[in-house]
Amino acid sequence: MSTDVPASGLFEVGGMQFISPLCTPESVLRVRSLHVRNDDVFIATYAKSGTTWMQEIVSLLLSDGDLEAVATSCTWARAPYLEGAFKQQQLELQPSPRLMTTHLQLHLAPQQLTEGGKGKVIYLARNLKDTLVSLYEFCKISCHIPDPRDFETYVEIFLEDQAKDNSETWFKHVREWYEMRHKANFLFVTYEELIKDLRGSVLRVSRFLDRPQDDSTIDSIVHHCSFASMRVNKMTNYEAMPAGLVDLSKGPFMRKGTVGDWKNYFTVEQSERFDKLYAEKMRGCDLTFPYDLSHL
Repeated sequence: MSTDVPASGLFEVGGMQFISPLCTPESVLRVRSLHVRNDDVFIATYAKSGTTWMQEIVSLLLSDGDLEAVATSCTWARAPYLEGAFKQQQLELQPSPRLMTTHLQLHLAPQQLTEGGKGKVIYLARNLKDTLVSLYEFCKISCHIPDPRDFETYVEIFLEDQAKDNSETWFKHVREWYEMRHKANFLFVTYEELIKDLRGSVLRVSRFLDRPQDDSTIDSIVHHCSFASMRVNKMTNYEAMPAGLVDLSKGPFMRKGTVGDWKNYFTVEQSERFDKLYAEKMRGCDLTFPYDLSHL
């Protein structure tokens, strides 16, 4: 395990890479022993899989649709990252029900959540090709991740990393969390389901959280959480993010909010290589994703 932490950049813990100074090795390792309350709610995702979207949905459900409750607080403040060094000290003081977010692999997540059955977790997954494109574009605006240069180079590096068995791979992340879906305190949702039926997905999350809402409240949440609304919302589109973390002059944080944008980036050969790798890494797993809007 590497403990060399640059002032700004990437470091590794438990096979995963993290951004310094947002995280430290200590803040990452501390998550495992987090005391989980019965009414805690966790959103778990692989990066760039719709995290902000689910943060906004759950925030509104926990506030019974109160738009004022989300109008003056950014998503990352309402649903802080467990592994983040800056918010971790405040978690114990946060009133219930707490809403928290994580990109951690299962083996680094709170033990009481994964093994003790305490709290509730919503895992949001997105098809690998669109996830990669979103990661590529995010790297361009991040102030702490090396510039990806060009998409072809990024694909080659990504494929090389994904072929490894003992590091942070999309396959390992998604597959391990997917295997938890039958537990009573877990809900597995896909980005593509949100795109296809946002209202039905909000209702499903509402039932899981035991936060029933009337039709007008659900309609209000759905309208507020549409991509068009969130893209111009400073509490969700990262315009309010402190300087030095992202550079929105290089591109928006929220870009298209669709399924199939990967077709504008991938060559046929690259797509076929991804399909082959998926078949190999997900052998024996019944999880599949639609890769364009026509298959939703």
